[in-house]
Amino acid sequence: MPLSEHEQRALEQIERALYAEDPKFAHSWRARADVRSVRRARVVRGVAAVIVGLGLLLAGVVVQGTSTVVGVVLGVVGFLLMLGGAWLALSTRQRPSVQAAAAASGRSGGPKMSLRERLEERFQRRRDSGNTF
Repeated sequence: MPLSEHEQRALEQIERALYAEDPKFAHSWRARADVRSVRRARVVRGVAAVIVGLGLLLAGVVVQGTSTVVGVVLGVVGFLLMLGGAWLALSTRQRPSVQAAAAASGRSGGPKMSLRERLEERFQRRRDSGNTF
């Protein structure tokens, strides 16, 4: 939902005040917005590569009837382009930080538990809750 004219003016005033008060902090937020636009551009490029790769793969299937070698080469190139595009698009997503993952799981940011300790904790929770599986 777009902002009203009054809200937009208030936001611009807050932004100017932030730049005047703490330009270093304001610049760090500006850089973060730039990172988002770079991520978005990489996702768009990845999706475009997947679409072009799919087109090449289909062209390889069509051409294979007349020239087998050209069809196979087009198919392989199309598949590799699709694979690379999917990797590019999916590798740009933001991964949760360790602290955010710990907060989501309900654990504190304390020392990391060993595998044995985590398994014992799970077993204890299951036994306390009455689950048998």
